Amino acid sequence: MEITLNNEEIKKPHQRLHGDAARLAVQLRSMLDTSHTVLLVGGVGKNHGAGEVATRLSLSMVSLYGDRKVLLVDANIKSPMVNDYFGLNATKGLAHGVMADGGRLDGIDKTTIPNLSILPALPEDKEHAREILSGVGTPLLSRLRSLFQLIIINGPEQAGSFEFSVWAAHADQVILAANEGVHKSEIVEAQKSIKGVGSELAGVVITHDA
Repeated sequence: MEITLNNEEIKKPHQRLHGDAARLAVQLRSMLDTSHTVLLVGGVGKNHGAGEVATRLSLSMVSLYGDRKVLLVDANIKSPMVNDYFGLNATKGLAHGVMADGGRLDGIDKTTIPNLSILPALPEDKEHAREILSGVGTPLLSRLRSLFQLIIINGPEQAGSFEFSVWAAHADQVILAANEGVHKSEIVEAQKSIKGVGSELAGVVITHDA
């Protein structure tokens, strides 16, 4: 998948984000406070590729930041993909991370890539959707911010949904991913929902089928 950025949709037009995941990471670095930043990636329309954007961006950020700790969270409990992408065979996922007692953090897996950790979503997490949403800010992200310099979240399936808005309300920046065939009105509506919960839009990634 090729990744470019639609500069017409960027909230800060002087920040020209473009190119593949590595170049996107470089451009984003100037926009992010790298001391404990939460970046949410969400999809607009069909075949948006947000999960791949989030995954590739996390790999590029680890390479870019060196010794900074990066966490990739899969919050798409309806269509989880991060666990399989990295071949983790995880037995604990997002629900364990949210509902762990006594300040513990369950479900986080370290990868073979230095300074990259994963909090995957598993199929059974769908049974705990309500508990996950009620614990996004506290306890989950409040705990994670103290442990990682950058948290990249593969958001729920569609930006603009109630579930996505809950995550967006606790993110510092949001990136939207949309296939090149998406109607502009869908992007505009997603932008409005992000603004409505008080988050900031970093940009819109336009994905192209290989």
